[in-house]
Amino acid sequence: MHENETPTHVFDFTDYLEAKMEVDERSRNGAVWRTFKKLFLKKNDPVIVDLGTGTGMMMRKLLHIPLHGNVSFYGVDNDPGCCTAALDHVENALLSLHYTVRTRNDHISAEKHDTHLRVHIVQSDILDPSLPDILEIAHAQCITANAFMDLVPLRDGMERIFELLEEGGILYSTINYDGSTTLLPQWRNQPFEQSLFALYDKSMDERMIHGCRTGGSRTGSLIFSAAQEAGLHVADFGCSDWQVFPKKRRYKRGEKYFLKSIVSLIYQEVGKTDQVDHRELHEWYTDRLRQSDLNTLTLITHQTDIVAEKPVQKGYVLPSGNHRDTFRRRGNDENRNGFSKI
Repeated sequence: MHENETPTHVFDFTDYLEAKMEVDERSRNGAVWRTFKKLFLKKNDPVIVDLGTGTGMMMRKLLHIPLHGNVSFYGVDNDPGCCTAALDHVENALLSLHYTVRTRNDHISAEKHDTHLRVHIVQSDILDPSLPDILEIAHAQCITANAFMDLVPLRDGMERIFELLEEGGILYSTINYDGSTTLLPQWRNQPFEQSLFALYDKSMDERMIHGCRTGGSRTGSLIFSAAQEAGLHVADFGCSDWQVFPKKRRYKRGEKYFLKSIVSLIYQEVGKTDQVDHRELHEWYTDRLRQSDLNTLTLITHQTDIVAEKPVQKGYVLPSGNHRDTFRRRGNDENRNGFSKI
């Protein structure tokens, strides 16, 4: 691209999630991942629930762990487009790993050697009190969530996760935004750009779901205490910052689309307010898109990963289906609302 050309960007949510998958993959904290993997491999015939599954990125990652026995994956997302995309991507991932695959509606069955997999993609969310009945499970051995916990009321979300986990069950929550975004090189009006980031964070902090504020822009820090307050024991915690920059003046595959999508999301969200000079906002937007096209834009965003366990009580007996009633009673009767990864 030449510097005098007008930059463009056509945003597609599922394309953004696929581009984001590569950035998330290298950004997740290695030590936290190893702690999770060690705990996960102790589970026999695990049931895994992936919240805000998007295009099935986390399920696809877990397929590369040595799996044995009967393994059940449940991808949960309120966006029907994401549910369809997740089914397709997980099916392709299983085929690439040489599983024998059978797909029917929103279910996948797959086999390889001594491993028997069931994958269910469900349009729902963690705050739906009927979720255990929708999934037809009493408990999960593992719950995963990538870039999701800022989209739900953090305290309520953690309480539901605690209830859905079996005793000894694991929560693995990654890419939890923690209120710090930097774009380089510095824009010509740095105070204006900082005000854009502050307004974008404010929009997260003011977001309401089921009448409650969601985790918001400081979820990355707040999630540690929220897990403890819900009754979980934190097994590991660490940073998972995005650091996207052109190495040798070139981006890796998908990074340019990802950067332009981030710029577009900020532009669209801040543009809804009357607290900004919209002419200046448009100039910022076109400048940052142009820098992406010219391979000169860098993004640094602070985030965290956490692994937490539900403690095992003395004299614990494996759960029965009656646990679903406990989950339902503590829920509310509001209509379902949608959460997808952003």
